[in-house]
Amino acid sequence: MKINQMWAGILAATVSVLMGQAAIAQDADAQMDAALAQLQQALPGELLNNPFTTKWSTDGNRIRGKIVKSEGAPGGAAFEVKVRERFPEVWEARVKVPLEKDIAKGDEIEVAMWVRAEKPMYSLGTGNVDFQVVRNKEPYDNIFSVNLRPTTEWQLLTARGIAGANFEIDDTLFGVNIGYGKQTLQFGTVYMLRLSTAAQREAAAAQAE
Repeated sequence: MKINQMWAGILAATVSVLMGQAAIAQDADAQMDAALAQLQQALPGELLNNPFTTKWSTDGNRIRGKIVKSEGAPGGAAFEVKVRERFPEVWEARVKVPLEKDIAKGDEIEVAMWVRAEKPMYSLGTGNVDFQVVRNKEPYDNIFSVNLRPTTEWQLLTARGIAGANFEIDDTLFGVNIGYGKQTLQFGTVYMLRLSTAAQREAAAAQAE
């Protein structure tokens, strides 16, 4: 997959930090603040998570995830999950990552994540996943739900949408539904961004008139 110049630079900055975790550990707060500031300057929106300290977890009684070495992944490692069967509902098997900031109604949100199908679904020749930013309690509404098909090569896959309501940090997460069938997936660095607010878009539209 071809990567545009902006994301190529962001990838280089991310890899530099991930490979330098030992240095970060020596002066954790200062090093991490500097790394995040550098990354934030390169991104097209406000970060809603820390890509360097992603907290992966899974939902589903019959799936487990683990950190593995993976050639081509940012930093050389990935979170790998094996799905051994099709689930009655695809969301019953899910990988999830928490957000670190609230989302307001009208915010335009984008998620970009490195993904590959280490073992694709036999019927498709690719993986099969849904990207969602979703409320994790009633009414379980989401900002977007986008079906994507990762290949055996590392790809930066993206999805975006506009929040139709307020989504508070404690009730909201980024989830990847993976219960479509037997497949092994690897997940790398994830960037969750607030691209714009409703007020920012309104001001830009008024200025353009």
